[in-house]
Amino acid sequence: MDKKIAKTVYNSMRLEGYKKALEENGIHFDRDMVIITGVGIEDGYNAVNQAISKGIDFDSIFCYNDMLALGVIKALKEKGFSIPEDVSIVGYDDIIFSSFVCPALTTVRIDKYRSGYEAFKILIDIVKGNRKKIKKRV
Repeated sequence: MDKKIAKTVYNSMRLEGYKKALEENGIHFDRDMVIITGVGIEDGYNAVNQAISKGIDFDSIFCYNDMLALGVIKALKEKGFSIPEDVSIVGYDDIIFSSFVCPALTTVRIDKYRSGYEAFKILIDIVKGNRKKIKKRV
């Protein structure tokens, strides 16, 4: 699978999950509250500056990944925000560095080993000819 396509798929899946969580809790989805950006530290830094310059009022930020969250934290601190008193930040992936920022980043942990193991099992089934139908696993 092309990396660009894979990135787009994961982005859209996470966005759909966000929308679903809002809906299940009776909260209206506001497209203006979503900033589409890259996934690196600098991207998070720039996204916060973009949100502030657009006048977006926020008290929490859910980041696509922990690297993005690290950039968000840096920008917020430079702007004088206190974390988590003024703005709560949540990352995704639980990378090792998430525990080294102050305060430690709240993050969603995914089991990368298990994901890789399951993908490998599917690949072996395909190579052996045991899997005719492509099956999506989340």
